[in-house]
Amino acid sequence: MNIRGLAKFNCRGYTLLELVMVLSILGVFISIALPGYLGYFNRGQLETAAQQLASDIRYIQQRALAEESPTSYGIAFYPAHDKYNVYKSMQILKSVKLPKGLVLQGTTFPEHRMEINQKGIPRSGGGTVSIYNKYCRVYKYVVVASVTGRVRVSDTKPAYKWGSLQ
Repeated sequence: MNIRGLAKFNCRGYTLLELVMVLSILGVFISIALPGYLGYFNRGQLETAAQQLASDIRYIQQRALAEESPTSYGIAFYPAHDKYNVYKSMQILKSVKLPKGLVLQGTTFPEHRMEINQKGIPRSGGGTVSIYNKYCRVYKYVVVASVTGRVRVSDTKPAYKWGSLQ
């Protein structure tokens, strides 16, 4: 029997050292990319919550305009529980709890309530709702104009001038 013939089998594969090197390089890439992805995800979650609140405000404004009755539409904010309720004549139409990590920081509406009149304008004037993401430390502000009832989402805290929202 030929000894050379026995030793002629091909060993194809990776050594343990090569596998460890590849895994360590992957670990470095993941550790660099993961914080950026999580920040992007958290900011997106904050933007979505603020846009949803603005949409809910616009919805009750449209309902109040369509009905043209003295029926009271509004939103009650609960900053201690990070939630808000959309209501019609004190009957809850929708209850929204903010996702984990988002904080309903507060509102400038009296008693954290915004009621809408028949013209779709807040009865107590304009105001702001502040939503905070505690993971990426970013604020979003849902601003309701006092005269027109216009709703917008802003990254900057609104300025107050002469007692009204600008």
